[in-house]
Amino acid sequence: MSELLERQVESLLVRVHDAAAQARFDLESDANAQVQSILDAARRDARAVVRAAARAKRERVAERCRQARAASETRDRSSSFAKDGELTRRARLALPGAIERRWRDPATRREWCRAALAIASRRLVGRDWTSVAAIEVSAAERDELVATAAGLGASLTWSAEAPPALGLRIVAGGAGVDATLDGVLADAAAVEARVLAVLQGLASRAGEP
Repeated sequence: MSELLERQVESLLVRVHDAAAQARFDLESDANAQVQSILDAARRDARAVVRAAARAKRERVAERCRQARAASETRDRSSSFAKDGELTRRARLALPGAIERRWRDPATRREWCRAALAIASRRLVGRDWTSVAAIEVSAAERDELVATAAGLGASLTWSAEAPPALGLRIVAGGAGVDATLDGVLADAAAVEARVLAVLQGLASRAGEP
């Protein structure tokens, strides 16, 4: 082989070697890039999974907290309802005695009778009133009530029918105002609602600083 041919062969071998080396480098670079891309995607997926798991855990914890609060509030309401119901029951049982004590007291009895006349003046169309009152209402008190009725534009006469145990009734033209004990307590639902409102008001004032 001539010297020129040898140099050409060597040059060709070098180019082939260089091309092969470049090809290997390119393949390795592509492979490394693919591997890196796969690793990056895997890390992104892993972070997404971790974030989703953390979010799901927070939501589970928040839901358990909400359920616990709801259960606690339900228990508190049930307890409050039970307490209110018991207090209302006791107050309702105590009402007749408390009402009777107010009727037996002359000052509050006058207020009671005047209040009954005021209600009659608003509710009764007729102005000729007939009333029956418990025996505690003295003659002087009856005269005072007649004068009070006159001031309200009505004439008041006293019936001879059997008196109630306490309180008084006023009738006119078939309508009436029942301010006896039975009349005051006749609407049980209204009485309980009023008692509960009073109890809640007392509890609210007790909680004030």
